[in-house]
Amino acid sequence: MSRVAVIGSSGSCEVFRALGAEVFTVATPDEAKDLLNRLESDYAVVFITEDVAPQSEFLAKKNLERDLPAITLLPVAVSQDKGLAKLKRAVEKAVGADILGLGGE
Repeated sequence: MSRVAVIGSSGSCEVFRALGAEVFTVATPDEAKDLLNRLESDYAVVFITEDVAPQSEFLAKKNLERDLPAITLLPVAVSQDKGLAKLKRAVEKAVGADILGLGGE
């Protein structure tokens, strides 16, 4: 049977343990990159949460170098404050003003 690994920040990927994946928690993209280099020969699929994923160029190169593991990014939910801040910046960029009235950053 092929092995599946999930690399992510604490709490963002624990649900995958119940599905049979081996879960590895990291705090930074550099930690995720080092861990991926160590795990790549032991797993068929590696999922990495976006919040700790290394640069996309690194991941693209890894995917081209070998057939396995297949490396896939997992989106993560953001807190409401972070989500609103992203929305505010996107709207300001599009229309040039804070039309949502969210103020602050």
